[in-house]
Amino acid sequence: MTKELRIGAMNLLKGCANLSASDRILIISEDEKLGWYKDNLTEALKYFAKELGIKVELLKVGAPEEENIDRIRELSCKYDCMIYLSRLGDQRRFENIHSCKTVMSYVRNAETLASSFGCADYAAHLDLKTVLDDIFRKTKKIEISCPKGTKLSGEFKQVWFEQPDVATLRFPMVVHAPISAMSFEGYVILSGHITSTGSQVYEPASLELKEDTKVFISNGKIVQITGREKDVKNIYDHYRTVAKKFNIDAEVVHSWHSGIHEALDPEAMEFIDADHWSNSVFGSPRYLHFHTCGDYAPGEICWVVKEPTVKVDGIPLWEKGRINFFEFDPLLQCREQWPDLQIFH
Repeated sequence: MTKELRIGAMNLLKGCANLSASDRILIISEDEKLGWYKDNLTEALKYFAKELGIKVELLKVGAPEEENIDRIRELSCKYDCMIYLSRLGDQRRFENIHSCKTVMSYVRNAETLASSFGCADYAAHLDLKTVLDDIFRKTKKIEISCPKGTKLSGEFKQVWFEQPDVATLRFPMVVHAPISAMSFEGYVILSGHITSTGSQVYEPASLELKEDTKVFISNGKIVQITGREKDVKNIYDHYRTVAKKFNIDAEVVHSWHSGIHEALDPEAMEFIDADHWSNSVFGSPRYLHFHTCGDYAPGEICWVVKEPTVKVDGIPLWEKGRINFFEFDPLLQCREQWPDLQIFH
């Protein structure tokens, strides 16, 4: 166990979960064969938790299934904290279904836990999220664009800002609070794939697009899709299938967010499949995610926009996938306070 691995583990166990000796935790560990999490992460957290005097139990799980969620919810009353090294932690993340504190880990292996992504001070990124949320709260008009041609705008709608935006702790802290898209007008250029948001389980979890496709939005609703005929048909069919499965509104573009953690390196990430990729890179500022298909966060179908520019009242807060610290005094002060934010800029 290396020094860096210990720093990352303590960042999760103490910095994020605020655990201490005599606490009882359950680590929910997804089968390594599924390709999302490695057992070396489970073993590292177990080792360092025991070093702190924490009582640790393990629960091995397979791919996300509804019965697993219900079973874990019943178990939650027996623990002080549950740490999800499993996609199950993203299921119902906007609902408070547990009787104890929960942590969802977006670190998927020991190597990443020991990297700057796992070791960068959790408190620094929590503070960064708070500052960004406050900037959005004071904004009247938001504009989103990207090099592919995305162009839409809308008014800030205060929806989630009076309470925590999710019911679980996230490690690392990788996104600001989602912004309602209910007032947004314009279009988004979709490239590569549309994918699952990780909210619920369905197949196929992603849909490949052969060419760039333009989706027109009005008042937070999909009103038209243009592009290669076969891609457009496949998108409509995919939305109808998912909407029917969960009895939800297929036309809704519910909300969006950008990533805030620059230590997350998408270029170094192994491409297992589009679903894994999308649900791994979303914490990088280089990407903006839309939550669609369903009138709730996070919806069921995700759009990924690369290198977004996000303007708040005309000033770029994100510029081609980078957070613009130097145009906003609160962001600059936050950066100066935390050395771990300075090394990425």
